[in-house]
Amino acid sequence: MKAASVRSWLSLVVGAHLAFLLLAAAFHGQWVEFILYGFGLTLLAIAVIVTSVAVPREIVTVSVLFSLGFVVIASFAYGLTTPEVAVAGIRLRGLTANANTLGFFAFLLGSLALIVVRHSGLKFTLLFFAGAVLLWTSSRASILAFAIVVLFVVLSRLSTTVVLAVLGATGAAAVAALMSPNALSILDGVFRGDESRALSLTGAINAFRSSPLVGIGLANEEFEIASSPLRALAYAGIGGLLAVSVMWGAFIWHARTAGIQAVGFTAAAVVHSCFEGWLLSPISPLLLIFILAWWVIVRPVPGLSSKSSNQRQTSYANPRKMIPWDRARPRLAIAAWP
Repeated sequence: MKAASVRSWLSLVVGAHLAFLLLAAAFHGQWVEFILYGFGLTLLAIAVIVTSVAVPREIVTVSVLFSLGFVVIASFAYGLTTPEVAVAGIRLRGLTANANTLGFFAFLLGSLALIVVRHSGLKFTLLFFAGAVLLWTSSRASILAFAIVVLFVVLSRLSTTVVLAVLGATGAAAVAALMSPNALSILDGVFRGDESRALSLTGAINAFRSSPLVGIGLANEEFEIASSPLRALAYAGIGGLLAVSVMWGAFIWHARTAGIQAVGFTAAAVVHSCFEGWLLSPISPLLLIFILAWWVIVRPVPGLSSKSSNQRQTSYANPRKMIPWDRARPRLAIAAWP
């Protein structure tokens, strides 16, 4: 990937993250936290730049798939052989600190298997373990995110007419559901089920009400806030929420150049970040792992311009039946294996 291409999205992500840290930490006099998180953000940016510019995409692809595959498959085996350690209650946590983290890794692995891997045997193997671990972790955010990826992969293989029909039917069903008198109780069940994040929502709203403009500062909430946008709203007020929106927009805007599947994966990650706080933690490895997985999916094919990509697309499909906004490479997923 060219340096200019990296700067087009990385500068927005890093800048928005820095703005969040200024409001959430520096403005509240939390200089130690600001320096620590700022140092982590700097290392993150350097790692992404070096990897994007200097390391061949195939090496990154193999490395990311191997790392995620090892954690997910080893955690699955660990759960089978040593459940008293690897399973918390009924949820698999495997080699990770908690089940939600393992679910996040399984979501990334399954998405890469669907979009990037072309070898059918390897694809099936990775999807099997990713799906099994997703179910065993019971991570609803990760399951929802992976379902979104599956939906976009299916849509990428359909004609424009079918896509519009599916989206129209889905939208009509959603409107009808919201008009139902039981809609609020259904939503309440989603947000307030067992081990729900109701406290995150309540704590974020209370923190925002107490200081809507600049927030309450890093980690000053009464209850832990898991959601990235809610955490930004509580820690840094409206400015923090705007910073998260800029980060979301930067990822999605750049992903559009790689086709509908890349957009779907990015949208799924955005949804996942609404339930987890990894987007705002540069000192955590989760953000770096996500960016590497995302970069493998959205990075253009070396030596393949968008013009030649369009020509290859029309060579095997009727252009009138293809989704117009998926011109980049609807099925030109890079494979680490032939």
